[in-house]
Amino acid sequence: EGIIMKNTYNIEGVKCGGCVATVKDKLSKLENVDSVEVNIQEKTLTVEGDVAKESLQAALSDTRFKIN
Repeated sequence: EGIIMKNTYNIEGVKCGGCVATVKDKLSKLENVDSVEVNIQEKTLTVEGDVAKESLQAALSDTRFKIN
Protein backbone atom coordinates (compact mmCIF):
# COMPACT_ATOMS: atom_id res chain seq x y z
CA GLU A 1 0.00 0.00 0.00
CA GLY A 2 1.04 3.59 -0.54
CA ILE A 3 1.47 6.31 2.01
CA ILE A 4 -1.72 7.33 3.79
CA MET A 5 -2.41 10.99 3.18
CA LYS A 6 -3.84 12.57 6.31
CA ASN A 7 -4.58 16.27 6.65
CA THR A 8 -6.09 18.25 9.49
CA TYR A 9 -7.86 21.55 8.94
CA ASN A 10 -9.72 24.02 11.11
CA ILE A 11 -13.44 23.98 10.45
CA GLU A 12 -15.97 26.67 11.39
CA GLY A 13 -19.68 26.22 12.04
CA VAL A 14 -19.66 22.70 13.52
CA LYS A 15 -21.64 22.90 16.73
CA CYS A 16 -23.43 19.57 17.19
CA GLY A 17 -23.58 15.93 16.21
CA GLY A 18 -25.89 16.77 13.33
CA CYS A 19 -23.27 19.15 11.94
CA VAL A 20 -20.64 16.43 12.22
CA ALA A 21 -22.92 13.96 10.43
CA THR A 22 -23.53 16.42 7.58
CA VAL A 23 -19.83 17.11 7.12
CA LYS A 24 -18.94 13.41 7.23
CA ASP A 25 -21.74 12.51 4.82
CA LYS A 26 -20.77 15.13 2.24
CA LEU A 27 -17.00 14.60 2.41
CA SER A 28 -17.22 10.79 2.47
CA LYS A 29 -18.86 10.91 -0.97
CA LEU A 30 -15.76 12.51 -2.51
CA GLU A 31 -13.42 10.39 -4.57
CA ASN A 32 -10.19 9.43 -2.77
CA VAL A 33 -11.57 10.23 0.70
CA ASP A 34 -10.97 7.24 2.99
CA SER A 35 -12.14 8.63 6.31
CA VAL A 36 -13.42 11.84 7.88
CA GLU A 37 -13.15 12.80 11.54
CA VAL A 38 -14.54 15.96 13.10
CA ASN A 39 -13.68 17.22 16.59
CA ILE A 40 -16.35 19.66 17.79
CA GLN A 41 -14.36 20.88 20.81
CA GLU A 42 -11.17 21.60 18.88
CA LYS A 43 -13.04 22.62 15.70
CA THR A 44 -10.82 20.41 13.58
CA LEU A 45 -11.46 18.27 10.54
CA THR A 46 -9.14 15.36 9.77
CA VAL A 47 -9.39 13.76 6.35
CA GLU A 48 -7.59 10.61 5.25
CA GLY A 49 -7.14 10.40 1.51
CA ASP A 50 -5.55 12.20 -1.40
CA VAL A 51 -7.91 15.13 -1.82
CA ALA A 52 -7.36 18.87 -2.13
CA LYS A 53 -8.66 21.30 0.46
CA GLU A 54 -10.49 23.13 -2.35
CA SER A 55 -12.41 19.96 -3.17
CA LEU A 56 -13.41 19.55 0.47
CA GLN A 57 -14.67 23.13 0.68
CA ALA A 58 -16.50 22.77 -2.64
CA ALA A 59 -18.33 19.73 -1.25
CA LEU A 60 -19.49 21.92 1.66
CA SER A 61 -20.37 24.91 -0.50
CA ASP A 62 -24.11 24.54 0.16
CA THR A 63 -23.55 24.46 3.94
CA ARG A 64 -22.40 27.06 6.47
CA PHE A 65 -19.22 25.14 7.26
CA LYS A 66 -15.90 26.74 6.36
CA ILE A 67 -12.58 24.90 6.14
CA ASN A 68 -9.48 26.92 6.97
